Amino acid sequence: MTTDDRHGPRGAGDPRGSGDDERPLDEARELREVAARLRAVLDDEAGTVTPSNRLSAVLAAAHEVPAAAARQRRRWAPAAAAAAALVVVAGGVALASRPGAPPVSADGTVTATPAAPLTLPSTPAEPSTTTGLPTSIPTRTAPPAVVPTTASHTTSTSTRVVQVPAPPATTASAPSTTTSTSPPPSPTTPAAPTTDAPPSTSPDLPVYVAGPVVDGSSRLVLFRTWAPTDLPRGDVARRVQAALGLALGAPAKGTPWVSLSPGTTVESATVADSGITVTLAAPLDGGSDAATALAVQQLVFTAQAAAGKPSPVTLDVADGSTDVAPGVAAGSTLQRPDATTAATLLSAVWVDQPSGGETVSAGKPLEVTGTASTYEATVVWQVLRGTTVVEKGSATADAAAPRRGSFTFTTAAPLPAGSYTVRVLAESAADGSVVAEQRVPVVVR
Repeated sequence: MTTDDRHGPRGAGDPRGSGDDERPLDEARELREVAARLRAVLDDEAGTVTPSNRLSAVLAAAHEVPAAAARQRRRWAPAAAAAAALVVVAGGVALASRPGAPPVSADGTVTATPAAPLTLPSTPAEPSTTTGLPTSIPTRTAPPAVVPTTASHTTSTSTRVVQVPAPPATTASAPSTTTSTSPPPSPTTPAAPTTDAPPSTSPDLPVYVAGPVVDGSSRLVLFRTWAPTDLPRGDVARRVQAALGLALGAPAKGTPWVSLSPGTTVESATVADSGITVTLAAPLDGGSDAATALAVQQLVFTAQAAAGKPSPVTLDVADGSTDVAPGVAAGSTLQRPDATTAATLLSAVWVDQPSGGETVSAGKPLEVTGTASTYEATVVWQVLRGTTVVEKGSATADAAAPRRGSFTFTTAAPLPAGSYTVRVLAESAADGSVVAEQRVPVVVR
């Protein structure tokens, strides 16, 4: 028989059973009594609180010394501790009374059943891309840097990148006796027309002549000029022979042109569907390999321009020489060079009208036309009387380098009678130096 200090002896006939079975019930009653006392304490404390508009008091209390706040917190400490104890004890009772709860021992302690290992939920799988739901917080990135290179547009789904075109390469060079450059043409676009359309009025015979790239330079390039002729356009072979004779002949007085092969003459020229054949009286001799090579190109450009078509040109020599020029055998068939090479042979600016030495009427503005292959299609011009600039300006061609475009400009005021020089030039994009020019003497009367 077990002795219970609170309820007296219990025997086997006691309907409540043994003391070991009744201890949990006695403790539950005690817990209920503790809970009742706690509720009474909490009710008493709650009764001391009078609801009111406490905003001002709260704001004032926020600025009181910390000790006052501590005292206020201590006032509620006993009640808070009692409430916490109640929660713990009640939780234990609830746990003991749950179905499947762990067994309670004879001394009132709970024998815990080992808990199953804690398993965290696995990371949910990313939703399908078809749902449109983001799988992560998007991050903001700066747009990619753009380095302008070429004229192109690159578009992506997130960023549209526009690559700003780089300006055509133009090598700056001051006038010198050895070097000068003009804007390089595109390999796919001829630097010069394959057929040379005559100006709207006479003269109408195209002739390629040699002259300095800039005034005072010893470097020679080719300029297309127009000469007057009485030959009808249908007489193509004679027009070709006449144009070649002017190209190789002595330059007109007062012009900057240079004869590349003095004394060489043209024996004949024939034009057929298969090409153009030019027979020289003797081989070309320019005094240097560079001048002689330029003379060969001068003949090819002039023959095709006068014939009005880019037919292949065969060069031959009447005196039986094996070579027309160093490295060019007699009977060789030639074409105009590619655009890159042509850019080194042709001036960047050509004046079509007025022609050199032409006489124009006084009392009206002077109109000048021509073609150019310049940076941003810009052409600078001056009208000089002697060394004095009487008028100047700029014009824009209808195409920029590497292509050739046409330009036109007119002086603002009529020119008085006298002798003038029209100067048209191309300037370097880098430093404004003159990289090409043409000077045309004009008589105003």
